[in-house]
Amino acid sequence: MSLDFSTSIFRYYFRSKPVMNLLPKKDLALFREHLLLLKFKKGKELFREGGYPKGLYILKKGKVKLYQQTQDGSEQIVYIYTPGDMFGYRPLLCNERHPASSKTIEECSIFFLPTKYFLEALKKSNPLSNLLLQNLSHEFTVLVNLIAAFGQRSAKERMALSLLILREKYKRPGSSIVEVTLSRADLAAFIGTTNETVARLISKFKEEKLIRVNGRKIVLSDVSGLYRITE
Repeated sequence: MSLDFSTSIFRYYFRSKPVMNLLPKKDLALFREHLLLLKFKKGKELFREGGYPKGLYILKKGKVKLYQQTQDGSEQIVYIYTPGDMFGYRPLLCNERHPASSKTIEECSIFFLPTKYFLEALKKSNPLSNLLLQNLSHEFTVLVNLIAAFGQRSAKERMALSLLILREKYKRPGSSIVEVTLSRADLAAFIGTTNETVARLISKFKEEKLIRVNGRKIVLSDVSGLYRITE
């Protein structure tokens, strides 16, 4: 495994700068006054492609997928948000509709700031504007890198790269074992392939001792081996 590629996994993975931790107290007060904490069960749609945005979401707990419908009616997952990520606000900045849908893939706790109060806070807070600009820039770069990488790689290479990305998303502080609990259907939608291909690749990766599988959980046994596949 090359050290350069090990480092470059972060070209395909971003974390939003945490607005709740980085804003000055005065600016954070604009946020907190109208911020709502909502809880959702797995499978809850938060917004739909083509719908009008209703506000800003900040994920506190759980995971949320951002996806588009393909022509054959299946899903193509664009990104998976993890705790601390902000999302759903880009259309608000340019007065457009949502370009993708979002749905919880676990039980989630999510902070929500309605459009009116988000735009008011944005007008009054330069630090908030700068923070969102940095997040948008980083997110755009990562999504471009993902599109380019997935467009040039085989299903096996995309599978290996996807597992490495998901490993970063499912890491837990203080634990050396990372369990990826994404459903097979969502894994296929993230990679951009069929459920059958995912099942075949999981079996192959198990035989090569790259991963272990316990029910729906996938543990990466040989991270270096997965990196080599992507090189």
